[in-house]
Amino acid sequence: MRQYLGGLFSLIAVVAWAAIDVGCDNGSSESGTSAAGSAPIAGSAPIAGTAAVAVPTGTAGTGTGGTAATAATGGAPSGNTANSDALPVNAHEALLAPNGTGFVNDPSGVIGAWYAYGDGNDGANPGVCQTMGMHMTAECSTIAAPIPGMPFAPMGTSLAQMCTSGTVAKVIDFGMPAAADYSNIFGAGIGLDLNNPGLDGGTGVKMPLNASEKKIIGIAFDLDAVPAPGLRVEFPFGSSSTAAGVWKPSSSYASPVGVGHNVLLFSSVKQPGYVKTADMVPFDPTTLTSIQFHVPTVTTASAPYHFCIDKLSLIIQM
Repeated sequence: MRQYLGGLFSLIAVVAWAAIDVGCDNGSSESGTSAAGSAPIAGSAPIAGTAAVAVPTGTAGTGTGGTAATAATGGAPSGNTANSDALPVNAHEALLAPNGTGFVNDPSGVIGAWYAYGDGNDGANPGVCQTMGMHMTAECSTIAAPIPGMPFAPMGTSLAQMCTSGTVAKVIDFGMPAAADYSNIFGAGIGLDLNNPGLDGGTGVKMPLNASEKKIIGIAFDLDAVPAPGLRVEFPFGSSSTAAGVWKPSSSYASPVGVGHNVLLFSSVKQPGYVKTADMVPFDPTTLTSIQFHVPTVTTASAPYHFCIDKLSLIIQM
């Protein structure tokens, strides 16, 4: 099994600790909740389908992704969503085509693997939910597909459809005084490293990609369904202590993506409100490390999720 190092940090964690695997970001998806937030880390990289973790504090995963058994195998949806950015003049979409194990090696310079991540199982059970939050496994998020430890194979007629399913847990209290533990119960998602060659694309360190130098101004993709808790499109950048940028973060910290074709420009990416003002920094695409599609958690109830990202592309403006 391919391994990777990485980490996340939480701005509201009850305990301070050093993350051991992956780099992503969390935060509450509940409107009005500003105490949950975390920072993705530019430092280590998941592997050809490895698990990362994303939420207020974070930790890491060492597992690899697997084919989503329940994923749709049809073609990607079409049509623009109402909240998508407009494709600029002289810009075009360049497909990031994965191979059979979910690894991308693109002429643009993007090299890395698709991976799945979650608080309860980051590919090396138990996850941060159990180890750092000291919660029971039944209280943590679960990944049904891709299967940790197996290749994250693309699906669909495009052979570029990356699907995932599982259940994000209900956030419960932790610490003294007790507070909603978004740091260790942050949800689950899938992502792609942008500069992590490693051995077979995953055993190396997550490194930055200078998107501006390569004239990359955003991404585009097709989405078949929006999970009930929402979907937060995150762009980890900067150092290990930098909170990930989020595309158009709403009051619930989710991104307003919709079923169909979505166009996301870096000009609409910023750190969300759960990041403390003193810690906020402008989004810097010259230090971009990965792209993540995160299903966040809420304090009201757990929620099943199932979605597919199809034809993930770079938007390049010449």
